[in-house]
Amino acid sequence: DQDLKDMGVNIVGDRLRFRQVIQSFSRKARMHERTKVIWEGQERLYWGCFDGCLGTCCGCFPDDPSTYKLTRNHLKVKVVEPGRCGPVKLCCWHSYKTNNIDLTHVTDVDVQGVPPPCTQQICCCASGRDIISVNYDEGVLMMPLKTGEGETVSTLILNQIEEAQVMERD
Repeated sequence: DQDLKDMGVNIVGDRLRFRQVIQSFSRKARMHERTKVIWEGQERLYWGCFDGCLGTCCGCFPDDPSTYKLTRNHLKVKVVEPGRCGPVKLCCWHSYKTNNIDLTHVTDVDVQGVPPPCTQQICCCASGRDIISVNYDEGVLMMPLKTGEGETVSTLILNQIEEAQVMERD
């Protein structure tokens, strides 16, 4: 208050307005920091191009992969569930659900490297995938990712878990 008076803002209403603007900027900065995306990724659906071509009828019936978004306090998972007619996936009527996992409730994060099937690897040069399992209070989330992404992503998740737990203790 004294600083504003020293700057020549003598009217009480103007000083209050300055405080409101400063508080608004502070709220926006905190919101931006809370919602800042640290990592985004997609589910690895197929081992390789050949497998993907067979699974989508040469791209006529494309699959939507699940998406993952890591923020400061949450892991947001959007799981796409394709419509089906028996065992056949339909090109429409997909539904999805979003799971927001609070990082303070995560107990363990593990990575498992899975090689492709032998025929896919030999004939189609398919690469493997890393499967990250996130254990939390309500269950286990399995995140299949490209080979090599697993270690990096698990480290990011573990670091954010530490940050979230430190913030909760404070």
